[in-house]
Amino acid sequence: LFLDVSGCTHLWKNEALYLEEISSRLEKEYHFHIAIADTIGAAWALSHFSTQQIAAPGQQMQALLNLPPKALRLQDPILQRLSKLGFHHIASFAHIAPTTLRRRFGDELNLRMGQAMGQQQEAFNAIEEPNPYRERLQCLEPIQTAKGIEIAIENLLEIICERLKQEGLGIRNATLNA
Repeated sequence: LFLDVSGCTHLWKNEALYLEEISSRLEKEYHFHIAIADTIGAAWALSHFSTQQIAAPGQQMQALLNLPPKALRLQDPILQRLSKLGFHHIASFAHIAPTTLRRRFGDELNLRMGQAMGQQQEAFNAIEEPNPYRERLQCLEPIQTAKGIEIAIENLLEIICERLKQEGLGIRNATLNA
């Protein structure tokens, strides 16, 4: 689970207190790894392979140097080749020219390094909560009779059903709020 916490942490004074708050809420029910960094790749690497939970802004490289290559989310064949060549930490290949790394390991290593360091974009597709289907019946006067309420509910259901039909969707249950 990735959260974009840009502009949120100051509400808890700093990142460390923000992480404490989140951790205290999650630890009751979940096993989790947590970290904050400028990039998705760096946050994932720290949360899974480091005791350091926060990478200062712009300091991803320093935070990741002592971590294993697996922290970059690389495929097994690349990890095996890195291991055979004695590259057991990101520091051992971080300063090698990208063209050299590409020749030996293909594009993935440079891509993952670039993403972790913030030099290449990594998609962050936030989950958006679906808009609930709400309809409201505007009436000049309050509806007071049982028959009037029944007609109003039928009208609302027809409107919602027509909207769902146009979108190719259905409904399993609905809640009527007065």
